[in-house]
Amino acid sequence: MAELVLKIVVPEGVKAEEEVQMLILPGAAGEFSVYPNHISMVTPLNPGKITISFSGKKERILATSGGICEVDPRSVTLILRSAEFADEIDVSRAQKAKERAEKRLSSHDEEIDVKRAQSALHRALIRLDVAETLSRF
Repeated sequence: MAELVLKIVVPEGVKAEEEVQMLILPGAAGEFSVYPNHISMVTPLNPGKITISFSGKKERILATSGGICEVDPRSVTLILRSAEFADEIDVSRAQKAKERAEKRLSSHDEEIDVKRAQSALHRALIRLDVAETLSRF
């Protein structure tokens, strides 16, 4: 089967560059898949989970806080605000972030930035979900 060259770029630099068979990405209009020979496009990515499939049915899961995806028939470049593979996630830190966001949201304090707290909660839940995938494989 043909493969795609995947390049993942984060603020610190290139996180990964490897050949993959398929990606499932969190697009602005919902999840979408990219296979070799996909039509060229550029699209925003929402915070969410990225599934990367390799030959031999191997998969890796990545948590992201969003970014941009550039696709052409032979390659995909992901420019992401953050990216953590499941085995890189500090579960304790993510759990504490979740608890802090939930506490802020339940306080009903008028000075709390509700949208920011909701975003923090969403990111923490994504990270916890991705970290949990290690126990599922």
